[in-house]
Amino acid sequence: MPMPMMSLPLILGLALAGSAHAGQDLAPRATALNGTAWTLASLPGHAPLPEHPATLRFDAGRLSGSDGCNRFTAPYAAEGDRIMLTGPMVGTRMACPEPVTKLAQAFADALVAARTFRAAGEKLELLDASGTPRVSFTPQSQALAGTTWNVTGYNNGRQAVVSVLEGSTLTLAFADGGRLSGAAGCNRYLASYSAEGERITVGAVGGTRRACDQPEGVMAQEAAFLAALERAATLRVEGNRLELRATDGALQVTATRAGDAPAGAGRTGGAAAAHALRLPATFRGDLPCADCESIRHHLDLWPDGVFHLRREWRGRELQHDALGRWHAEPARRAIRLQDGGETPLQFEIKGPDRLRLLDRHGQPIASPLPYELASDGSLTPTELSLPLAGEMVYFADAARFTECLTGRNYPMAMEGAFLDAERAYLAARSAPAAPLYVTLEGAIVPRPKREGEGRQPTVVVNRFIAAWPNERCERAMADASLVNTYWRIVRLAGEPVAAAEGRREPHLILRGDGKQQAYTATVGCNRLAGSFALDGELIGIAPAAATRMACPAPLDALEAKLRDALDRAARWQILGNTLELLDAAGTRAMLLEAVYL
Repeated sequence: MPMPMMSLPLILGLALAGSAHAGQDLAPRATALNGTAWTLASLPGHAPLPEHPATLRFDAGRLSGSDGCNRFTAPYAAEGDRIMLTGPMVGTRMACPEPVTKLAQAFADALVAARTFRAAGEKLELLDASGTPRVSFTPQSQALAGTTWNVTGYNNGRQAVVSVLEGSTLTLAFADGGRLSGAAGCNRYLASYSAEGERITVGAVGGTRRACDQPEGVMAQEAAFLAALERAATLRVEGNRLELRATDGALQVTATRAGDAPAGAGRTGGAAAAHALRLPATFRGDLPCADCESIRHHLDLWPDGVFHLRREWRGRELQHDALGRWHAEPARRAIRLQDGGETPLQFEIKGPDRLRLLDRHGQPIASPLPYELASDGSLTPTELSLPLAGEMVYFADAARFTECLTGRNYPMAMEGAFLDAERAYLAARSAPAAPLYVTLEGAIVPRPKREGEGRQPTVVVNRFIAAWPNERCERAMADASLVNTYWRIVRLAGEPVAAAEGRREPHLILRGDGKQQAYTATVGCNRLAGSFALDGELIGIAPAAATRMACPAPLDALEAKLRDALDRAARWQILGNTLELLDAAGTRAMLLEAVYL
């Protein structure tokens, strides 16, 4: 329950007693201040503390906000350019570091002393009875694009807002282009959003499909948090605090801006964020390898939660590039990198410029060997070459690509296999300039800007895989599992495949339980079955046994192509909900799409 803020009632009482006549003819009424929100810009004798922002909001005869340490509210009256508080100021009573406390007291004094206000352009001033400016503000932006937040509370669906479970992390990352993503405690999630002023709509949420048992209750928390997000209808940004509420005003989510410590955490300055890393930055190091000289790491981290990673197995001529989202887990002093696969990479934070690899369970590796990455504080982004899934838009002879995992939007270079992507887009788009989900093998490399000087990250298409008109990033952001998934056959030997009337849908199912691995497949006639073996990205499929039904044309020829594709399969590659089986030369033998029944 709110408690009077220390010393404020006494100060307020004295101020009101000494100037009661100044406000006796004022009454709450609509003014230009109603519905506005502000952030402290200047306070004579006190420098604002960016990490502990003081804020002020005016709503229907009440003002509220934060003094940098505690939240407060009080009634006020205004008419013309006159303003004053008309009742007690009440608020929380959190203990804060001395510099924050001094600023909070001076801020409260300025509010109590206010007798007139002056609003001009992007500035609000409160002046005392002598006409001396006591405090000034700039408008508080409600824009979400480009911001990231650490969730501090969520509505559990039972009319209560509860804290985030210890040992778990919930985050919000609002990207340009209406993409919302983040950590849901166990899984990563992705959704579309639209925001205008203080109105917000969050679309259907998709995400990775892991199951976690620790900390206890994390899956229930995840379900409740994602449901709370979808109920969000209004937003309010005050300083470094975000609130999302439902249409009935019920609080759904509270969050603090990423990189900001809680008000009473004791930090009073400096550039280090709550995770203690200096970002953006590149971390490098050669980590131990069991069957090679070392694994060379180049890890780029951005403060908006995006990472790029290149790993090179020295002595084996093997390289693997990845991108995705990362989030900090301050309680463990660790970060988790999720690229859409099942097992994330985790690092312990050893300092602002040092990371140490953790094992696959997130535990320290007990070894004197060098498992650390170090940064010199600079960012030197690596070029990436990897499979990509995202939404393509082509309009006015320019193409752009929004990568699903990160939400980042890139121009597409008109080189390599771009013409294949262009033809597929023009054939499958729903309307001019409409986004179309596509998969491709490509690179993210610097290229000259089309306009202006300098270079910018650009997507180069090395091999176009396919366009998927019925897919969206929200559904396909996580890589489907190779085994125990129903895979609908889309193409065989480069030709499209469709179900014959009255026949089963062409499909492949790879089943594995750790002891045996078996497959079944059909194009709608005979049922093919056999075993398969996996070694990393390599796959070997044994010749199929089959039922002996005579297949009518064209199913007989299609079944022969299926047998041939299974025999040729040597490597597999999953991108979102799509699977490619490739032969030893890297030529596609079969293209499939995951179907969730």
